[in-house]
Amino acid sequence: MPQRSLIHFFSALASLVVPGLGQVLKGHWRIALCFAAALLVCFILVCLSRVIIADWGLEALALLAALIHVTSAISAARLRQRPGGLALRSLTATAFIVTSIGLGVALFSARASVLGINLYYVPSASMSPTLLPGDLILIDTRAYAERQPQAGEVVVFSVPGQPGRFQVKRIHVPSDEGEFIMRGDNVSASLDSRYYGEIPFENLHGKALRFIRYRPHHALFRRILFGHIQTDRSL
Repeated sequence: MPQRSLIHFFSALASLVVPGLGQVLKGHWRIALCFAAALLVCFILVCLSRVIIADWGLEALALLAALIHVTSAISAARLRQRPGGLALRSLTATAFIVTSIGLGVALFSARASVLGINLYYVPSASMSPTLLPGDLILIDTRAYAERQPQAGEVVVFSVPGQPGRFQVKRIHVPSDEGEFIMRGDNVSASLDSRYYGEIPFENLHGKALRFIRYRPHHALFRRILFGHIQTDRSL
């Protein structure tokens, strides 16, 4: 394969992985910034517009992201390489990757407060068959900003007196005093309001929107990426 074809191929491959990276390697950093910004803005708009909470929200986000990745790859393959030293392009590409990862990590870390969504990993079977060990829950952290929680809704909350320890249960009975009786769907294997009492409204972190079958095997990977629901045995 001629050298020029190899450059086009690897530039396209780079942009398929990180939109804009292939353009950076060819010296077109303005175009690279446009693709990187498009991906970031797409994610923010889908979340802030609350499209993400629709039944098809995750699929729409994935489709838009894939479109940006593919378009960036095609653009990188077609662009001519600008003159410039390899060392400078490598340095620019490294800076671009580090900045992109940094922005992505910052946005993902602030997903609950800024974007109004969060992801939690489920380690136990207290909510089976609705939720199985290893599932992910996408929650809407703004679901109860303008309305009261209803009986039957699955929510993530923190147990009173144990900040930072999250549980996922179904609202069994809402009360007029702004407190809620929680039950696990797997009643015989669930530590819920029968053990720790009613849950105040301010302890609710969000309403479950989607249950995702997922099996991240490495515990550290799970804890870094997702909020962690405590097992009933750890309460």
